[in-house]
Amino acid sequence: MHFWKKNAISTAQEERRWERWRIIFNILESQQVASVTELLEATRSKPAILEHDLNSLCQAGLVRRTARNGVALEGYHPEKSLEERAAENIEAKGRIAKLVAEKYVEPGMTLFLDASTTVAAVCPHIASKKLLVITNGLSLIRVLRREEFVGDIICTGGTYRALSNSVVGHGASEVITHYSADLALLGTDGISSNMDVMEAHPDEALVKRAMARHAKTTLVMALPDKFRDSSLLPITNLSEVTALISTEFPDQKFVQAARKTGVRLECPA
Repeated sequence: MHFWKKNAISTAQEERRWERWRIIFNILESQQVASVTELLEATRSKPAILEHDLNSLCQAGLVRRTARNGVALEGYHPEKSLEERAAENIEAKGRIAKLVAEKYVEPGMTLFLDASTTVAAVCPHIASKKLLVITNGLSLIRVLRREEFVGDIICTGGTYRALSNSVVGHGASEVITHYSADLALLGTDGISSNMDVMEAHPDEALVKRAMARHAKTTLVMALPDKFRDSSLLPITNLSEVTALISTEFPDQKFVQAARKTGVRLECPA
């Protein structure tokens, strides 16, 4: 579902909607089921607006209605911890990271780096380049410091999210809007058959959407297991992305469909 195409609303309205979704997800993650009354109070929204939000999330397969006017998570899959993700596919992430650093990152650039472990793999390859890095990933900052990064780092600030060791939400995305980056490097939780770039949680999605919108060039770095349809939130479409980089693409049908969006597909040697 193309939320940003289907709903013609202003940027301010869109940001408020994503903030409501963030609140809804955080409540449902912590207590599994919530009443519509609870969600109305937490989001401070009008009943008609919340009803529209819930209908959108139900249609996307992310939440479901329950008895007694309740709401619960449906197709949403809880994310793995940062430690689990960091230990997976190390070799593949390294190959993607090396290609990105060597081909796309030049001294003097301003970079947006998200908090994903795939993007974190780029850090050792750019440590010797004089760059301005703007990131919400606290683990990335630690890696850059360990590698004796010669550039400058700006941390966005925001709400701390332990699962990704990052700062997220409206506070983080608001900081990003004050900058213009040469390059945004984004990981993803999924690439759908509609060519949507997907994210598991609104907290992270808000930040990635802001990075993509305020960068001249956006690269999406995706491992082969990310090419699937799943109940995730769309952050952008491949038509808005400069290049999609993976160690392997699903099949020729996907390749043809992706290329129709104008995105460049790249695999490391």
